[in-house]
Amino acid sequence: MNIVYVIGNGLDVSLGMKTRYSDFYDDYCKSRKENQNEDVIKLKQTIEQGKEDWKDLELQLGKYTSQVSDSAIMQKICLDLDDALRVYLLKEQDKASTQEFDRDLTIEYLTKPEYFLLPDDQTTVYQGFDASSRNIRIITLNYTDSLEKALSNGASGVSDKGLDKSGHNWRIGEILHLHGTLSGTPLVGVDNVSQIENEKLASDPDLLDILVKPIANDAMKSGIVKTCRRVIEQADVIVLFGVSMGETDQTWWKEIGKQTVSRGTRIIIFSYKPELDITHHANLIARQERLIRKRFLDIAGCSGEEKTFRNRIYIGVNSSIFKGIRKIKHLNREKA
Repeated sequence: MNIVYVIGNGLDVSLGMKTRYSDFYDDYCKSRKENQNEDVIKLKQTIEQGKEDWKDLELQLGKYTSQVSDSAIMQKICLDLDDALRVYLLKEQDKASTQEFDRDLTIEYLTKPEYFLLPDDQTTVYQGFDASSRNIRIITLNYTDSLEKALSNGASGVSDKGLDKSGHNWRIGEILHLHGTLSGTPLVGVDNVSQIENEKLASDPDLLDILVKPIANDAMKSGIVKTCRRVIEQADVIVLFGVSMGETDQTWWKEIGKQTVSRGTRIIIFSYKPELDITHHANLIARQERLIRKRFLDIAGCSGEEKTFRNRIYIGVNSSIFKGIRKIKHLNREKA
């Protein structure tokens, strides 16, 4: 059975890392370099005046193009912001050492996602599949190396295989960084040209190579898009964790949605809603499941009623998956 994880920033946040855009903005807006480009200064002032509007940096960048008249100016803005974000995240990344992670616990979580679903769902999620052998692939939307640290623990590389206590064979492959890494080229931008409000700039190929993530990947010819698409197409189960299911990765939500519609691929979505008291009001879970399932179907462009996907899309609300894999004191899980 092929299990594919799609991991978002919610994982790093749960590990105590300050990797939200809101964390970055404070650092970015305060930095004042000599001879700083006036257009970059204007962007920082815009962010400072409305940080809540900039909750989604990538989507807001596409909208910000309406305030820029020249493609070369927008390119400078994007490249400066990319560099600043990379420097900021490198500092956060370096705060976490490999020795702080529990490799065995990480593997246990990755190989048994069904344990974090409700009892009835545990019995049906794998129906029709041979779950005795589990091939795990990981696609991360993050730039950081937290997953590599969690899985390597001093060993060379992260690919590994083994046999768990339940008699299940498992294999974990390399981690696929869809949007790049901090040691390479982290991609920050929109999902498609329609998300660039300035129609004139939306037709400039030089800007598109920088601002539109799928086009940027094509420009780099890394092969990561083809690999990730192939991994998703081969998946029996796709697990979403720590993702916002936002518009700036809509290409991939549609790709995943296509698999559950055409092939019956099972999808597990782990959602963290700390404001939801399910300890004493467990009957509220079904309502939350319907909302999350509908949100996915809408962003993925899947036709059909939500109730027809209840045996294909499973929801885990406020589960403990990945809890405790970073072993540091006083680590509180924050809202992703």
